[in-house]
Amino acid sequence: MRRPFLLVALLVLVGAGAGIYLALAGGGGRGGPARTTATATGPSTAARFQRGRCVPGGCVAMAVRRYNLNVPDADPSGCGSTAACGPPATVAPDVYLSRPRGLADAPAPLLIAFSSTVPHDPNWLAASASGPAGPYVYASIPPEHGCARVCSYAHPTVTAPGMGELPNACGASGTLTCDDIPLVAGLIRALEGCDARTAAAGGPVGTWVAAGRPVPAYGEHARALRGNGAPPCQHIDPREVFVEGGSKGGVMALDVACDTRTTRAVAGISDASERVLSPGESAATPPNCPGLLAATSACVTDCAAASANTAISLQWIWGSADPAAVAARYCDATNPAVDCLGNGYAAGAHWSFGDVQLASTALGGPGLGCATTPAGALTTGAGGRIAVTTYTGCTTPGAATQTVDVYGGGHLPDTWPTDRWPAGIACTRGCHERNASSGLVVPLAAWRFWLAHDPLLAPRGAGP
Repeated sequence: MRRPFLLVALLVLVGAGAGIYLALAGGGGRGGPARTTATATGPSTAARFQRGRCVPGGCVAMAVRRYNLNVPDADPSGCGSTAACGPPATVAPDVYLSRPRGLADAPAPLLIAFSSTVPHDPNWLAASASGPAGPYVYASIPPEHGCARVCSYAHPTVTAPGMGELPNACGASGTLTCDDIPLVAGLIRALEGCDARTAAAGGPVGTWVAAGRPVPAYGEHARALRGNGAPPCQHIDPREVFVEGGSKGGVMALDVACDTRTTRAVAGISDASERVLSPGESAATPPNCPGLLAATSACVTDCAAASANTAISLQWIWGSADPAAVAARYCDATNPAVDCLGNGYAAGAHWSFGDVQLASTALGGPGLGCATTPAGALTTGAGGRIAVTTYTGCTTPGAATQTVDVYGGGHLPDTWPTDRWPAGIACTRGCHERNASSGLVVPLAAWRFWLAHDPLLAPRGAGP
C-alpha cells in the first residue's frame, strides 16, 4: 500500500550537537585586487547524462545534516584594496546535505537550494528520492547575514552597491561588503572533489570543521555549535549541478549564474518570486550580470575579463499578484493584470526587470543568444492559470530560458503533492496549494525544464 506524501506537516528536529534537521516526507576579478577564491570547477561535456541510481528496494528521502565549511566572507576588491580595508575573514557557515537512502555510490546530480520562507525547501528535499530527475544529492545554504533583523543572502553581483540593501559588516575589519559566492564555489568544489580535509573553525579555506570542534555563533545560529566533520563522498556528477531559490533565495540563485566565479559550474537555475534591478533608470541598462553578458561598459561589479557563459539554462517562476516582492508605491502588485514581476516597473532610481524581460531581451537574448520570441507556450494548472513560455535557439545547443507565470498567484506559489508526483508540472488531485499556486509544483516545473533543455547534454525526456 502506497503511503501518502506528507509534506503539509513539516517536522523539524534540531539537534545542536548532531546538527540534524528532518523534513518528513513519506513515500517516496571583480575589478581591483586578485580574488582569494578560485572559480568552481565547471561541468564537462565529455559524457552523456547519467541519472543517480537507487539500489534494489529504491531510494528514500533522508534528513539533512549540518556541516560547516571554512570560506572567505567577502571580496576586498569591492572596497578598493586589501590594504585599505583589510582581508576577508574566514568563517564557517552552515550547509545542510541530504543523500537519499539507497542512492548508489555512482555519479548523481547535485541540487543546491537557497531557502526562502520554508526551511530547507521540503518539496525539493522530498523530490530528491522520487522526483522526475531520479535521485539526487540535496544541499541547502541558509541565509546568514543580518539575522538580528531578518536573515539575508549576500549577492553583490546582481545587487551591486547602490542597487539595494547589501550586508556590509564582513571581513577582518567588519567593513567589507559580504559575499556568499565564495561559499557556493567552495561547496561545489568540495563536493565534486570528495574533499575530506578538516580543521578548526577559521582554519584553511576549503576545509570542513572537524567533528567536535567548536563552531562560533554565526548567522542563524545564535550560539556556538560543534562541527560534524567532513561529509562522506557524495559522488557528484560535475555536469549536473543545478541551483534553485525563491524570494531572497531567488536573487542568490541568479547571482550564481551571473557571477564569473560560479556561472560555469552550474547547468541550470530556477529563480522564483524575486526582483532584479538595473543599474540605470530604465530597461535600456542591462542587469549587472557579467557571467552571462561579459564585462560591458555598463558593468558595475565583478567586471572580470572573462567570456560570457552560454552553456546554462535559466527559469523564472512567479505569481502575477505578489505584493510581497514589490513596493506598492512603485507598482500595483495586487492586480494580476498589471503583473509587476512579469512585466517590470520603474522603482525610483532603478528599473526593476520583469521576468519576461530577463528571459528574453535582458539576459536570454543578449547573453545566451536565445531567440527573443517564444519557441513554445503551454497553459496548464487549475483553470488554465499557469502559463509556461520557453525561448530556445540559443548559442549553445540545448540551452533555453523559460518563464512560468501563475496568474493571480502570490509570493512563492507552490503545491505539495499528497500522493505522487504528477506527470506534468501541476497537481490535479489531493494537493495542498500554497499562495494561490493553481497546482504548480515548483520542483517538477524546474526539473522538467532542465531535463528537456540541458545545454551540456543531449536533450532527453519530455518537458514544457
